[in-house]
Amino acid sequence: MMEFCEGHRVGYERLKAARESGQFSGILGVKLGKNKDSISAKQDYVEGVQIFGPIADYLVINISSPNTPGLRDLQRKNDLQKLLEAVNNSVPILQKLSPDLTK
Repeated sequence: MMEFCEGHRVGYERLKAARESGQFSGILGVKLGKNKDSISAKQDYVEGVQIFGPIADYLVINISSPNTPGLRDLQRKNDLQKLLEAVNNSVPILQKLSPDLTK
C-alpha cells in the first residue's frame, strides 16, 4: 500500500476499524478533496481513491470548495475530464460541482 499522509492514515484506520468491528454496517461514502497547498490536485484525488476505494462503497470527488485556491478550475471541461479519467476505478464516484456554474 502507498504511504499515507497523516490525515488519510487516521481517517482510513478509523473507518477500517469501524467496518471490521461491526460498529458500522451501513453504506460508506468518503468525500475527497484537494489539499490547500498541494502541487498536484489530480494526484491528491488519485491517492485518496487508492487509499479509501477498498473500504468505501462510493467516493465523492469534491471540486466545488470556494475556500481552496484553484480548486474550481478543475470544473473546466478538459480539466474535469482528465481528473475523472484519473480517478475512475471500480468504486462508484459521485462528482460534486459548484451550484453556481454557468453553461
